[in-house]
Amino acid sequence: MDSYFNNKKLYYTNIYDTESKLFRGKDSKGNFRNPFDSLAATSPMNNPGDYSEANAWQYFWTPAQYDVKDIIDLLGVKTNFTTQLNTFSTTETENPNKFLGQKAMKSLTNFTTIL
Repeated sequence: MDSYFNNKKLYYTNIYDTESKLFRGKDSKGNFRNPFDSLAATSPMNNPGDYSEANAWQYFWTPAQYDVKDIIDLLGVKTNFTTQLNTFSTTETENPNKFLGQKAMKSLTNFTTIL
């Protein structure tokens, strides 16, 4: 049973895009959807898309909350993880939130203590 759930927890790797280094939605043929705007938040009510009330950057860190080691492996090395986290925390966006990471998922800064 443990291997069943261990495989399930890694399912997010199926939507990892090595080019953008983010998770992306796929179409019915298994191709990443285009056009792609990593900062565009989507909502089921106002702006349907691949993310629910968030964007690609915010969704990238969801599995990292329970699977830091495998996210590091997905990115290659710890330094890539740190770079990705720093980019998330310092990327300036347009209104309404100036800093993407600081407003959306502030608890992620705790990852630096793990590294």
